[in-house]
Amino acid sequence: MLKTGGVRVMSLDHDLGGDHTSRAVVLWMCEHEVWPDEVSVHSANPVGVEWLTGMINRYHPRL
Repeated sequence: MLKTGGVRVMSLDHDLGGDHTSRAVVLWMCEHEVWPDEVSVHSANPVGVEWLTGMINRYHPRL
């Protein structure tokens, strides 16, 4: 059974301030196979959007 941790919808911004990004969140979800039903990415950083969407599309079991 897929674990969701109670989160059903997630929207990620890549740049969180300073050197912090949401990449760690996506890596954690990949490693632990914990995914919400829906994940979207909103960011003004095109390289960050490409990385996040690439990982989500590759590892999310329902996409």
